[in-house]
Amino acid sequence: MAAEYNQTGRSVSIGRILSRTFSAIGSNPGVMLTIAFVFGALPSTAISYYQQTLAEPLRTGALRPRDYFIILALSALANMVLNLIVQGGLVRATMTAAEGDRATLGECLGTGLRRALPLLGVAILGGLGISLGFLLLIVPGVILYLMWSVVGPVVVVERHGVIGSLSRSSELTSGAKGSIFALMLIVWVVLIGATMVSGAAMVAIYGVQGLARAVQDGLPIAFLIVQGLIATVTTVFASAIPTALYVELREWKEGAIGESLSDIFA
Repeated sequence: MAAEYNQTGRSVSIGRILSRTFSAIGSNPGVMLTIAFVFGALPSTAISYYQQTLAEPLRTGALRPRDYFIILALSALANMVLNLIVQGGLVRATMTAAEGDRATLGECLGTGLRRALPLLGVAILGGLGISLGFLLLIVPGVILYLMWSVVGPVVVVERHGVIGSLSRSSELTSGAKGSIFALMLIVWVVLIGATMVSGAAMVAIYGVQGLARAVQDGLPIAFLIVQGLIATVTTVFASAIPTALYVELREWKEGAIGESLSDIFA
């Protein structure tokens, strides 16, 4: 079926992927931004601020190093779980928008909760594989990253297991890695640009020496909040892109997605 469909001459379009991404965000901004902020940026900001408050007790000996690292580990675990829920929920919202509908906050969170465990599995296994690939002269890591670039949407939409999802992502991205690489460069530029804007704002407010002191003494809560707001927007963008890419790849290889949303997210 895929070979026959590809003979029509259609190619993977970065413009179509970006258009689908912004259309999905524009059609349901309240739900998508709420998920990213309430379950992603806000807890992350609160955790970062709390960790800063532990620096002084750690220096004075009021907090034992062992307890400090336990808190860090638990915070990282909580962040990871929440991020997986956010990822699953944003995939649901983007996929629904691609089908011309709007998902509710409850529907998105329900999907995120149901798919959090398999998303964790592919995050661990895929992350290990990509990390090993980068250790092997970088190029293998880039190839694996591109192969598995739509594994999140595959987990949420097609509900394969961990190995099956990685394999399915590899199948969908086969023959399109050049376009996917160009798309990911755009995403990286956007994310790096957002980070640079945040850093430039800090330098403008504090100056270079003041910034060094602020980092040492703990970043002010106002800056952490601004960082959280920027992270909210970039998270929505970075999560919607792979889903839009997934839709593009399926349509490129297999034609229009035949399942109804009620079947996909049943």
